[in-house]
Amino acid sequence: MSHIARMTGFPPCGAPSWALAEPPRWRGFAAATTWWQPGDVLAFDFANSRYMREGETASLGAVLSASRTSPATWFTDAGILQPFDANIPAITDGGLYVGEQRTNLVPYSQVFDSWSKTETSAVTPNAGTAPDGTVTADKLFDPTVGTVTCRLAVTVSVASSTNYTYSCLVKPSGASWVYLAPGGGLVLGGGSTWFDVENGVVGTVSAGISASSVTALADGWYRVSVTFTSLPSSAGARVIYIAAVDADNSVTLPSDGTNGVLLWGAQLEAGSFASPPIVTAGASATRLADNLTIPGFSALASAFGFGSGFAGEAIINLTRLDGTTRAIYSAGIGNNDFLHLRIESTNAIAMFARAGSGTVFTLATTAPITTTGIKKIEFAFVPSGGGYLKVTGLAPLTGLGTFTMPPLNGARIGASVGSAYTPLNDPIQRLQQWAV
Repeated sequence: MSHIARMTGFPPCGAPSWALAEPPRWRGFAAATTWWQPGDVLAFDFANSRYMREGETASLGAVLSASRTSPATWFTDAGILQPFDANIPAITDGGLYVGEQRTNLVPYSQVFDSWSKTETSAVTPNAGTAPDGTVTADKLFDPTVGTVTCRLAVTVSVASSTNYTYSCLVKPSGASWVYLAPGGGLVLGGGSTWFDVENGVVGTVSAGISASSVTALADGWYRVSVTFTSLPSSAGARVIYIAAVDADNSVTLPSDGTNGVLLWGAQLEAGSFASPPIVTAGASATRLADNLTIPGFSALASAFGFGSGFAGEAIINLTRLDGTTRAIYSAGIGNNDFLHLRIESTNAIAMFARAGSGTVFTLATTAPITTTGIKKIEFAFVPSGGGYLKVTGLAPLTGLGTFTMPPLNGARIGASVGSAYTPLNDPIQRLQQWAV
């Protein structure tokens, strides 16, 4: 494919001269003839498993190098959980999930008959199909007929004054409510949250819980979670609970001897949100961070003149707005030589450019993103004075300023080339890049 030079559609002043509803004219065509735009140098359509490099259809391995020496999981759009072996990127029709390192502190995430049972509570192992399609979902119930306390408990090792999220995948099996409780020694007042797992509704949230959520999955499953900060005195072994109940704010279940809930994928992890499920079998387990790079990026950047400027488009699915600085795309060498496209802690979208120890040039949306969901981000890094940023629902911006392009030795997807920023921790559905 021939070199794509910077076109007049993106003048040095940085103001686009094409209508925003039209394809940028620097690509040289009015419309695309394939799933990628003519002029693209790289194109990743993760949601549809289609990839392009230098104008030709390519394999995933030709455009993406993945390193993560641990298994991982991620959900399809329909809410079915898919497992991935070590060093295999977590890609489904929901996109490419790029995650940070997380550890599940629950020793038995699937084997609930290894949890402690309250009174006459019981667990039937492998009583139903789990969200990953295996028959490994356990049923919590009480064989006693009458009003019972139907509850399980497990001991975990925690640190003091630390943000944690406790989650579990639940499906009704005669009972329609559950509560999650981190426990009195872990949270002030033993904070709990009740969930209607028949209709996917958060019920009562007691003191000590900072956030609660319920997410619909496939086949009637829901993922419920609570976030809290552990007490200053809570370091060591502590107990967390899950119970099947009959109503909001209730602690008992009218039992007919069989009614209860299916459980799978219990998880306690340090962090402000529930990461994709991490399977454990007798001890805690860690999902390592993803390292996703573009192979041969330095040679590609040289061949296509990225040093004079390049542009791109990213489509991401934001599942939360949590006030964390998160990387979407980066190129360069490290913390002092980089180009970054990222989500700011204010939930604004920003571009950064820096070479050596020089000035950091910034272009950021003046308004933050205020809703979750699919967001399209168009961006251009042009060192001669061009810069462009447009985000779904926000006004377009120009004027990154004149800067020195850092050495484009590498590029990372969903993470920073240095160690300064948190990975995206959300899925990227599509990414395209071209020279300008």
